[in-house]
Amino acid sequence: MEPARIVVVEDEHIVALDIKMLLHKYGYEVPALFSSGEDLLEKIGEINPNLVLMDIKLQGKLDGLGTSKIVKERYDIPVILLTAFADEATLERAKTILPFGYIMKPFEEKELRTSIVIALYKHEMETRLRERERLFSTTLGSIADAVFVFDAGGGVEYMNSVAERLAGRTLTDARGAKREDLVTLSEIGDVENRNRNPGVYCFGGGGKNGALVEMIVSPLAGDRGGPSGTVMVLHDVTERIAAADSLRDREDQLRQAQKMEAIGRLAGGIAHDFNNFLTVIMGYSKMILEDHGTNAAVRSNIEGIQHAAMKSATLTRQLLTFSRHQQMELKVVSLNRLVTDMEKMMRRL
Repeated sequence: MEPARIVVVEDEHIVALDIKMLLHKYGYEVPALFSSGEDLLEKIGEINPNLVLMDIKLQGKLDGLGTSKIVKERYDIPVILLTAFADEATLERAKTILPFGYIMKPFEEKELRTSIVIALYKHEMETRLRERERLFSTTLGSIADAVFVFDAGGGVEYMNSVAERLAGRTLTDARGAKREDLVTLSEIGDVENRNRNPGVYCFGGGGKNGALVEMIVSPLAGDRGGPSGTVMVLHDVTERIAAADSLRDREDQLRQAQKMEAIGRLAGGIAHDFNNFLTVIMGYSKMILEDHGTNAAVRSNIEGIQHAAMKSATLTRQLLTFSRHQQMELKVVSLNRLVTDMEKMMRRL
């Protein structure tokens, strides 16, 4: 591994040289010495050090605390403060900067080396942690499922972008909110729908109300093995179920059409055979009418038979039309006339 590059910011040049010698002794590289915060900030981008050792009292307008804050926020480089100041006001300012070390002058060699090793290791671990958090966030942000992370008390700690859209709230707005205030799940529809879609719930909340989701909940283990929270993954199946319902409706329509086609074929066969029988009836009634037409009573009865046969022939034509899926011709009829035509038969019955 290449030696860590450490820059020293110290207004006393002799002290800076002494620190440089110590750093060389421990195998570190010292690319530059600075006496002011302004000089450091001008060159730090080119040098790109791994660590900065900085005195609080410096030349120029910026002191060590102000410079440390800029270095941390702008360049994310760890800073160890070397100072003879230990008053309460200085310590309070240092707390806000969160330096990686705070060494009082005069210091021992081992103390300086220990602080450097710890600071470099701590910064490396923090960098890895941030990288893993970015990887975690990017991965969860790229999946199509909504991911909620709740702490042991049920408060929101994390939501990916899909969860934000589903809940209708950003992570910033929802952080700390309780699970029951953000995620409400209820059973869907009637018993038939629940049996057809087991494990599917209706999502209720401030966002995508009515969305149908599948849920997976997994516990998070803490440092000592106990539960520290839960992860809830919701998979939106609204479109899938809508497509399945649409397909099911089409299948029902197809089955109904097949039934109607079968009925039509049956009706067509029956109408064809029945029409043959009517032809025979009409033929015999015509023969009887020719032989006994002089008898008024017989003629009236035979004409009634012929009239009924003609009505039946009309019915068979309607059945044939139905079996061929042709458009029927609808007409306005007089109920009085229909009843009058049937009066003679009905009086005899």
